[in-house]
Amino acid sequence: MDRIIFGNKEQPPFYRNEITSYDHFYVIFVSSGELFYESPPLKEKVIRKGQLIILRHGQMFNLYTKGKGYKGLFTATTSKDFFYPDKNIPCSIFKTPPILSQLSSNLSEEMQNHNFASKEYLKSIALQILIRCTRIQSSNIKIDFEKGSDLWWSETIKQRLNNSIYTNQSIQEILSELNLSYRQLANIFTKVNNENFKTYFMKQKIQEAQRLMIHTTRSITMIANALHFSSSQHFSTIFKQATGTSPKIYINKL
Repeated sequence: MDRIIFGNKEQPPFYRNEITSYDHFYVIFVSSGELFYESPPLKEKVIRKGQLIILRHGQMFNLYTKGKGYKGLFTATTSKDFFYPDKNIPCSIFKTPPILSQLSSNLSEEMQNHNFASKEYLKSIALQILIRCTRIQSSNIKIDFEKGSDLWWSETIKQRLNNSIYTNQSIQEILSELNLSYRQLANIFTKVNNENFKTYFMKQKIQEAQRLMIHTTRSITMIANALHFSSSQHFSTIFKQATGTSPKIYINKL
């Protein structure tokens, strides 16, 4: 099992770290102060309170602070499952989405709750953060088609679905804010991908389940509940249809 690490992060004013070849997929949430990033010849970027930065394997960059220093939280992994093949893509910096803000708050609170928080539970929260960041990262990279084209709509739909795997919303609810009718979106998606919403969404949930089985010790029931299957039996049936084996056998083979 690949290493997943997490913890509080704090650096004083005028801190500097020069990285020549990064060996992690690393996410930093900034809760106060300012963190600066540069990767010549790109201009300096600043990560402020309420923002996060995704650092990728193989990159060269400098991290530093100025007069304020910063505090925050980090999660990271050395797993190749999280490595993006193009090392020339710069880091991602953006406002922390509500779901990641909630997960980072949960992680911070549970790290302080020494009497009740198990290491595996903390690790599972950190893993959820990392997975969601890879999905956001991939979505930001992929949506470079002409806006309004069928490919653009297809990738936009995928992004919405990928970011909603842990929610209990229906597909119709997930896509309700897009400016096309549900039927129009369904027709475009099927035309581009040769599969419908439900099939694609279920594949993503099963892939997520496989990652949880590989990287955590969660039970089959816990995974089924986390991904909002109606029951563990329903989850097992869908899992076997998708992979050709039951969740129990899949875990035993790891």
